[in-house]
Amino acid sequence: MRLRRISLFVSVLLGAAVLISCSTELDTTRIERPALTSGAEIYNEFCNRVASEENPLDLSGTQTRDTCMYGAQPAISSLRFTTLHENRTRLVNALDFILAPPLGDDFNEFLKNIITLYDSGLPQAQTRALSALFINIEQTPDALSALSLFRSRVGYRPIEVAAGLIWPVTTYDRFSDLVTTTDNLFWSGGQAHQEWKSVLLSAQYELASLEVDPPSAEPSTLQLVQGLLLSTDSDYTDNVERFVVRRDLRGFAKPQILETGSWDHRFSDTNGDGLADVDSRGQFLDELGLPNGVQAPFLVALEADEIMRDANSRLLSGTGELVYQYLDTSATFGAAVLQEARELFREENASTVLDLVYPAKHLFGPPGIQTHSYPTGESISFNGYNISESPLLDLAHLGGYVASTNSFYGGLRLIEELIENNEGEIARVVDVLQLVSDWSDEPQYEGLEAKPKNNFLDDFIEVIAEMASVRKCSEFL
Repeated sequence: MRLRRISLFVSVLLGAAVLISCSTELDTTRIERPALTSGAEIYNEFCNRVASEENPLDLSGTQTRDTCMYGAQPAISSLRFTTLHENRTRLVNALDFILAPPLGDDFNEFLKNIITLYDSGLPQAQTRALSALFINIEQTPDALSALSLFRSRVGYRPIEVAAGLIWPVTTYDRFSDLVTTTDNLFWSGGQAHQEWKSVLLSAQYELASLEVDPPSAEPSTLQLVQGLLLSTDSDYTDNVERFVVRRDLRGFAKPQILETGSWDHRFSDTNGDGLADVDSRGQFLDELGLPNGVQAPFLVALEADEIMRDANSRLLSGTGELVYQYLDTSATFGAAVLQEARELFREENASTVLDLVYPAKHLFGPPGIQTHSYPTGESISFNGYNISESPLLDLAHLGGYVASTNSFYGGLRLIEELIENNEGEIARVVDVLQLVSDWSDEPQYEGLEAKPKNNFLDDFIEVIAEMASVRKCSEFL
């Protein structure tokens, strides 16, 4: 009996060997799949994760592979997976719009390398921390109310710049070098690791002790700076219009004041505060307290064709008038400053910028360990500058005092006239100052410096003031 079993087993083995010898050779050539866009690659990876959780018995992913990769109809019964599939086109298009054009092999390499990071547990720790943050937000009514207003801001910027800094950052040709350098700088053991932790800790304390300033009739420093940067003049513009919608103190778009002296009839101000009424979701209301249905200040995706807009995508009323107030940022003082500074920050001028930044640190006050305390009782120590002894702040205080004098604006007018009408004379004065500066660089004057707290400058100013008081003395000079 035993011999018969052994014979049967040997016969089976011989039969299998014969079948294998007659079969074709196994093809080990890898079948390359079609290339996907960046958005489709991200969606595919995320979809595969969801599929493995919803259908854990499909170890190879055969049942969901085509759905995740190409958008085929789902072959499994899962509400979560089906909902994700129904929004595939929206998600992929949104990711492709935000990210740079297809990254090809580099992006695939990134997806492979991220597996090692995923195995380390760091991404999971971050997602858990993010989950805890969302839970805290969910349990905080004020935070939920603030976040609900974000939806009402859709269309507040032209659609071509709606993504903000994401597009220029991701298309920066040295972005990889920037990320690597930043990572090495702030990561554990990096030169700025402790400073980075101090920044995060101080941000935590600042947010925990944040207080709203009471209303004041006097403009704040921020409002003064904002007014300066947003001041407009035709000399500032580069003749390329760049519009943004003007906003009120709440951050909502300002309705345009029509020729009748009032807003578009669809807006209302029932409480008389001078601001258009909005509901808890940030929607503008009509006289009955219902959403008035006025469209966004700028074009938004999938908008109906019948909505009237001008060549700059600004919303128009049925009579062809602008519905909201807009500002051409190209004609602002801030834009003019950026235009002038652009050449300074080019790569070939990097040394010039460093030459300006390096000595500036001496203007912030003596360096050393500084301590700052918060109303909540916490305190933080950090390497910084003692701003109570800052020459820069002293200069700013002096500038504020001079600006408050009656003769300040008259002096500005005089300087303006001198620059416009006496350019040659001013150039000669500047030439003399440069000549004195060149003399100071000669070897025989090396090491010469004014003693600290000397009165030479004060005495020199008194002499200049005395000379200026003598009639025609300044003109003669």
